[in-house]
Amino acid sequence: EEKPIDFISSENFFKTEGDAVAGLSGVFSVFQLQAYYGRTQWIVSDVPGEALRAGGTTGVRPELDRYTYAATNDEIANWWNNSYRMINRANDVIEKVPGISMSDAKKNDILGNARFLRALGYFDLVRSFGDVPLVTTSTSSPTDEFKPSRSSTAAVYTKIIEDLKFAEQNCLAENQIPASSKGRVSKTAATALLAKVYLTRAASSAAQGSDKTDALASCNAVISSGFY
Repeated sequence: EEKPIDFISSENFFKTEGDAVAGLSGVFSVFQLQAYYGRTQWIVSDVPGEALRAGGTTGVRPELDRYTYAATNDEIANWWNNSYRMINRANDVIEKVPGISMSDAKKNDILGNARFLRALGYFDLVRSFGDVPLVTTSTSSPTDEFKPSRSSTAAVYTKIIEDLKFAEQNCLAENQIPASSKGRVSKTAATALLAKVYLTRAASSAAQGSDKTDALASCNAVISSGFY
């Protein structure tokens, strides 16, 4: 049996605090992809809207502009695939970091960041597609479920809010984030996204009677934090 010593594997990673930090950086790194937040994010959100108009008459962007797109549209595939790529990496961190020996404050901040990012991925997916597969465990072998069934919009929103409440409780406050970690999720960033989630769910099929009141409370919490 080969014992890996010069490459990362499931056996030799997520052992140290440095591994936990690197794992979280790996979740964030997906956002840099041109086919995700580097470009696709505004193509799928703005081209079908009134802000932009696609040039030309053929291709994936004119399809988005004219609302004639299908599942074969490359940008829609990018949005779907990279959302789940990011979620899968977040699931890795959420599963593996609790077993690492490190300070509770640092550990909880990393877990809060990962759960915020997972929530953001699912918020993007549920707004784009409605019912979607709700995958909350990492892919660990080729025998894992390859095409999981969809979960209801209501179930997806419940998990999003659960993750964001955890992030709100465990991420560092804005003034506690060290300079070397600027760009990580703050406690109040989770509160701000919660406000948006509540307000968006209020206009969906999964609406709850308290959504608008909860959105207002979260907005007021951001304002009263004094950081922004």
